Amino acid sequence: MDRRSIAAFIVLLLAACSAQPASSPNGSPLPSPAETVTEEAAPSPSATATPEPFGATVFEDPDSCTNEAAGYRVAFPDDWWTNTEYEHDELGTIHACRYFAPDEFDLATATDEDRTPDAVAIAIGHTPGCLGYINPVIDRRDLTIGGYQARAEELAEGKHESNPPLRYQYVIDRQPGADCEGEPNGDHIMAETAPQFAGDYDDNKAVLDRMMETIEVTEPAEAPTLDVARFGSAEFSNPDDCEHPSGRYRIAFPDDWWTNATYEHDELGTIEACQFFSPEAFHLDTMSTTRTSPAGIAIKIQHLDGCFGWTQEIVERRDTAVDGHPAEVVELGGAPGDREPNELQYVIDLDPEVGCEEGGESLVVTTESRDPAGTYEERRAMLERIVRTMRIEADGMDAPP
Repeated sequence: MDRRSIAAFIVLLLAACSAQPASSPNGSPLPSPAETVTEEAAPSPSATATPEPFGATVFEDPDSCTNEAAGYRVAFPDDWWTNTEYEHDELGTIHACRYFAPDEFDLATATDEDRTPDAVAIAIGHTPGCLGYINPVIDRRDLTIGGYQARAEELAEGKHESNPPLRYQYVIDRQPGADCEGEPNGDHIMAETAPQFAGDYDDNKAVLDRMMETIEVTEPAEAPTLDVARFGSAEFSNPDDCEHPSGRYRIAFPDDWWTNATYEHDELGTIEACQFFSPEAFHLDTMSTTRTSPAGIAIKIQHLDGCFGWTQEIVERRDTAVDGHPAEVVELGGAPGDREPNELQYVIDLDPEVGCEEGGESLVVTTESRDPAGTYEERRAMLERIVRTMRIEADGMDAPP
């Protein structure tokens, strides 16, 4: 082939090659430059802000939990512990998010007498029905929490606000002004710490204050109800209760305690029900004209008419109220000059506008050191718990003979 033939062949070969489409590495044809579609660049998605953890405005590294049964969510320090739901042999269901502590704790250590487990620093609970206490208030602040009326308060031991603290608590009232035994029932969330709880009391108060800044309050999963079976449940996990035949008062006590039914006594006549209480069985026939209380009782309730006083030394005395009625708490010693406490009384004035000379009436709830049932301190504590459950009807009782 001469040089012109070679040149013509190369021109034809180049022309033939230029007519074939280019291929992509996977063998599919790519568009020619004239066919390429230029799309507008899609905007890159904007960066999404990560929401702060619940409680991060209060705690640097918060954890949180929810108690759906009681109706609240709360944050707490991440290095603290809380409980999950637990079936207790004696107390039944302990709902989640009820107890808090800087260390692990065991719910099985709770009992009916002390329902706060060992090693717990803070407790939060749902309290339906009536709510009251008889200890003096050291300090109180009225608050609004989640739109609900609330208060923070510190209570003192015993009878005087100068005494050491008993507990520090928040009370959130979800039904202000409700009849605590009617419909709707009273409905409270209570959060507390106390000197006998685990850890440092002042440190626990500070943590509780911060937790209450985070709490979200909702309706409880089950609306609270308060029927006869629940009366006294704010004080006793498994309460029993009785009502005086006159209807004057109703009172709750532990289910394993005893009270009396109405009884016809050979010497004393009718002894009406719901006057005597003890952790052991007792017999009304041990009473006599010279012994007006049965042997073996721990607490008694008397209905007294007119004026009365004390011959014993008055060790301590303070004013209080029981179910809205003015009352006195009086601790007595022995003979004049003997200031060793041996009797505690709650004297409830049923007719505050009527002087005793004009026939005023009182209910007197008493325990004495000489009573054989348990120790005096145990009976004092039980008397105060029982009195906290007391409901009084102003016109329910005839004057005693």
